[in-house]
Amino acid sequence: MADTRRRTVLLSIHQPGARIVKMFDSVLLLAGGCILHHGPVDTLRSLLASAGLPLPPHVDTVEFSIDSVDALRRRTAGDQPAQPPGQLPPPRDRCTLQLLFQLHKVADEDTLRMDMDKSTLRASSRYANSWAREVAVLSQRFFKNVARTRQLFACRTVCMLVAGMALGSIFYDLGEEKVAERVGLFAFLLAFLLSSTTEALPIFLQEREILAKETSSGAYRVSSYAVANAAVFLPFQLALAVVFAAPVYWLAGLRRTAAAFGYFVLLVWLILYTANSVVVCFAAAAPDFVVGNAAIQGMMGSFFLFSGYFIARSAMPACWVFMHYLSLFKWPFEALLVNEFAGGGRCVVRALGACVATGDEVLRREGLGEECRWRNVGVMVGFVAVYRVLGYAVLRVRGSLALRLRLRPPAASRGLSLRSTHAIAVGSSPPPSSTSS
Repeated sequence: MADTRRRTVLLSIHQPGARIVKMFDSVLLLAGGCILHHGPVDTLRSLLASAGLPLPPHVDTVEFSIDSVDALRRRTAGDQPAQPPGQLPPPRDRCTLQLLFQLHKVADEDTLRMDMDKSTLRASSRYANSWAREVAVLSQRFFKNVARTRQLFACRTVCMLVAGMALGSIFYDLGEEKVAERVGLFAFLLAFLLSSTTEALPIFLQEREILAKETSSGAYRVSSYAVANAAVFLPFQLALAVVFAAPVYWLAGLRRTAAAFGYFVLLVWLILYTANSVVVCFAAAAPDFVVGNAAIQGMMGSFFLFSGYFIARSAMPACWVFMHYLSLFKWPFEALLVNEFAGGGRCVVRALGACVATGDEVLRREGLGEECRWRNVGVMVGFVAVYRVLGYAVLRVRGSLALRLRLRPPAASRGLSLRSTHAIAVGSSPPPSSTSS
């Protein structure tokens, strides 16, 4: 990667063996802010021998040089000519840690500027992997992260199961005449599902910092992260939907057909995934957990108010009707009503033992029908796409701003350049408290 992609690769190797040391092109030995050696390993052996420090048998050169830092510092100080008072040593013989790291930073910034100034075709080659490969690798990483925190997923699964059983036991075996109770069940179900995913907000906020660092260094594209994040949580949300929907559906005695139950599971899955997409979007934009959580809760409360459960659309002021259509509660709520009451001539209102109104008639009075079943599903999928795209756009803007800040050179470092440094071995002596460049 360092040779083909012109990337600066930083890594830490503790006690490298002789085989690894042979792979170093050059070694930079630092102590007290001074350069004691910069060159091949063979030259370092010669330096040790000239300082009266012969290399013992079966001892690594780099490890022995680190142990002999004090002797090398005395030898280097004795070889340097006396400097007039107030004059700094030549930059070639002395380099502070601050200047060294600044040189590295400027060199990496110069490389990034060269990449950004290339054509679009050349700019696309600044990534080490293809877009599909990045999505596959990031999906695998997200899956491993979920698997490593299986206690959190298991706790979430148990909570959904307990909530489904508790809700089903409260609304146990609703009769056909208990229409208001069924509508209340759907309203509470939506409020619970859409507000129960905010615990993922801190996780996304932490991932955002990692994303900014990795994308600004060219590790992968922001779009790859967004697609992988959207795809990897689909099966987990489906598992939670089944665990929650099965007990609440059959205990409450809702419409007892396989098709109606399958559609109910689909709606619960889309509701959970919509809530997850909202959290991802706000996590990309919110500065911290407090602001993000307050914004999500406020938005969910407003959407619930305009869902049509508390006040019908026809009774809303004209200036607030748009909120009814933007509400994340409206579309699944109407779909649940259609799934439960539409078709079959089911009687929902009786008077003196006679059927006064069927489910289809009540739904038509509210402007609902079988055509709403899949239309509302499409609208929910559209909401998912919109919030995912908004989250991606915010992350893309934040990544661009972070890259521009990184590429902005400080006033003190303009004009400095450094090509490459292959390996660094830091001596045991601590750097001085004050440095000079």
